[in-house]
Amino acid sequence: EGNIISPGEFIPAAERYGLMPSIDLRNIHQSFDYISKLNLDGSSIFFINLSGQSLASDSFYESVEVLFKQYQINPGNICFEITETAVIANLGKANKFIKLLQSKGVYFALDDFGTGLSSFAYLKNLSVDFIKVDGEFTISMMDDVISRAMVEATINMGETVGIPIIVECVETQSTLDELLELGADF
Repeated sequence: EGNIISPGEFIPAAERYGLMPSIDLRNIHQSFDYISKLNLDGSSIFFINLSGQSLASDSFYESVEVLFKQYQINPGNICFEITETAVIANLGKANKFIKLLQSKGVYFALDDFGTGLSSFAYLKNLSVDFIKVDGEFTISMMDDVISRAMVEATINMGETVGIPIIVECVETQSTLDELLELGADF
């Protein structure tokens, strides 16, 4: 009807009917079209979310490859974000997808880190280039010791394993100062 619909309204239905790979491909297509018109250097990275259904799709990798060729996008300018829940659904296919694209220079970020019960265990089984701390921990870290401990533990783990940490939802100077003191990378 020409109205904007938020992702929270349509994604559950799209997931239920197996439409997320089509939506992800459209998002990648539109992103690549935009990126291809920019004069980028090698240091710019665009983050694009992927669903679990796309990671599990047998044809999704080939479709992404076609889009890279069509738009002549430098793989080093792209980082696909995947959530723990997306990876849990099919760890084997997710790892295969990640490794294939990483071999071409694409980056991967584990998004919403800390929301799953086995967050830290996934780091042993996934080859990701960034970890993104879930914003809910960041928003409450100044008032909640458990949220702060989760953020600090994630930053420490990233430092230990050599994976840069991105912290979402940094909304105040005091939170930024605290994150810098803890050693957050981005």
